[in-house]
This record gives sequence, structure tokens and C-alpha cells, in this order.
Amino acid sequence: MIRIAIVDDEKEQVDLIKNLTVNFCEQKNMEYKILPFYCGEDLLECSIPIDIAFLDVQMGKIDGIETAQRLRTWNKWVALIYVTSYGEYITKAMTIHPFSYIMKPIQPEQIYKVLEEFLEYQRSVKAKTKEYFQLNTNNSCRYLEINDIYYFYYLEDRTVEVRLRRESYKIKDSITNIYNIVNHHCFIMPTPSIIVNIQHIRKIDGKNKKLILENDDEILISRRKYKEVFDALNRYMTNGEL
Repeated sequence: MIRIAIVDDEKEQVDLIKNLTVNFCEQKNMEYKILPFYCGEDLLECSIPIDIAFLDVQMGKIDGIETAQRLRTWNKWVALIYVTSYGEYITKAMTIHPFSYIMKPIQPEQIYKVLEEFLEYQRSVKAKTKEYFQLNTNNSCRYLEINDIYYFYYLEDRTVEVRLRRESYKIKDSITNIYNIVNHHCFIMPTPSIIVNIQHIRKIDGKNKKLILENDDEILISRRKYKEVFDALNRYMTNGEL
């Protein structure tokens, strides 16, 4: 899942970038979520982790550069892509370490090129850090990418369900043993029977004490674990690690 924010105070520009981005993602058969915003303030109030942010440099109230500065304080890994009509803003924008910039009027090739470059960057990072979980079911053995696992859920009789986005597997193991294996990855334990991949948390429902995942599954958080889970999510959003 790639989450893309588009921030511009002109609806036509938001719609243009959105349509081009959707077209690119569909052609690549990618899972994606587009988040349109019409001012920087709305983006900064969003609790969903963002992978890419298209930021119009010139906006009312706070501009794209200030928005980027504030966004960087809690999301150091977002790829910032500035969109501007004025080349003189580029030097100032570079101080916030953008991923790229696009000059208006926007051309489809510009959007496609920067998205392709982001995918290449993402693939290179994953290639260096890709790790696997050994899945033993019946008499077979296979390996799942750790990043693809949403959560582990203890059922009964030493049976654990391994949940991915669209499929699940059952294995014979203890939840404690699995936690010891994956603890150094981005996993947290909101209850004694569940281990959740923090990368797939969409938001925390504080009122009802539960996690909402990207596939809309809801995971309850035990009362004594709430602060620990909340702090872990904040650290991940800030530093990219638990």
C-alpha cells in the first residue's frame, strides 16, 4: 500500500495530480490510497502515515515549504515533491530535503517520472532490508515477507493465524515464541494474543481502544497496553523504527 497526499489550494491542480497518480498506480497494479487536501493545515491534522506528499509551494496561510517543515518533525521518511510555478522557490525548498520537484504547468510525464523514481528508491531500500518469516503448514514450508504480514492471532490449542492483506494461514506455534522471533521488527503486542505489524496501522481509535488496520480489520488494545502501543506508534512515525 502506497499512501499519497496531494496538497494544493486549487482544486483543478489537485484533481489533475490525482488523476495522473491513479492512472500510474492502476497501470502498475499497485495498492494505493490518495489523500487530497486543499491547505497545508489539513494535511498536518491527518493521522494516516504518508509515503509521498505533492506540495504546492504557494498556498494561503502556510505555504508548502512550511508545511513540509512541520510534516518532517513527525514523519522523517515522507518523500516530499514540491510543485511550483516559480524557480526561485526551489533553492529555499531544497533546505527541507525534498525527494523531487515539479514545475507548473504540470505534464503527465513529470508525475509518472517522479513516481517511477520513488518506486525505484523504495525497491532499493527493501532489497537491502527484506526479511522473511518461515511458515510451516502441514508438511510444507514457505517464506512470507515480514512486511506483508498484518498480524499474528492466537486461536487455541497452540494454533496461530498469520494474517496478510487478502489471505491467512494457520500454523502450530505459540504467540510468545513468534513474538521473540519478530520483536526486532516493526511489531507490537496490543493484547497477549495478538502481534500487529505497526506498518499496517491506519489509525488508533482512542475512544474505543482499538487499532484500525489498512485492510479495515480492527484490533482491540488492552487497557494496560494502550500507552505502550501509542508511544510505539509515535516513535515509528517519527523515526521509522520502534
